[in-house]
Amino acid sequence: MRYIVFLILLINTFFGFSQKKEKHTFYLIGRPNSFEKNNAINEVQGKWKLLYVSAGSGVYTEGLDSLIQENAKTDKLLRKRYGNDWHSLLMKEVEEKLIEHTEIRSLIKTKYAFLLSEIKNAQIEIDDRSKRKAIVSIFGVEFIDKQNLYFTYHKFKVKKKKMVLKKVSWDKKLIDFSYPQNDIINK
Repeated sequence: MRYIVFLILLINTFFGFSQKKEKHTFYLIGRPNSFEKNNAINEVQGKWKLLYVSAGSGVYTEGLDSLIQENAKTDKLLRKRYGNDWHSLLMKEVEEKLIEHTEIRSLIKTKYAFLLSEIKNAQIEIDDRSKRKAIVSIFGVEFIDKQNLYFTYHKFKVKKKKMVLKKVSWDKKLIDFSYPQNDIINK
């Protein structure tokens, strides 16, 4: 009897963990968002099991019909899961993230203004999925071998409650990333 119960629990555990978590894709069409807003969207979208993909602009119209149809399907699924106002609720969370990120960015800008002035096209990326701390990366661009390469210059850890900065890394590292507003890709 014990073996049967153990076997049932083992099978249940195996099939429970093997199920893939469903993520939906929603295509952003039109004018791109700012870097800061894209950073906030990236923070929030995982919680909603959603992936925002920048797909085109208002000028480019070829092939947008299929994206609009895909967005309609995704919208229908998300309305069933989260309610009719799912998009406004998600954007409200994004706005709250933007406020948190603005506080962290202003802290970095006041304490390390000299660093930001030395880095070409300096951006501050924030990963604050943790409730207690945020990881902040300052990155910028350098023109090397006829191409723009993006480097992380500095990393910080920020304790959210006290808004205390701690240096994590001063290393310059080549990064590979893509943000929808400018399609930056390092290879």
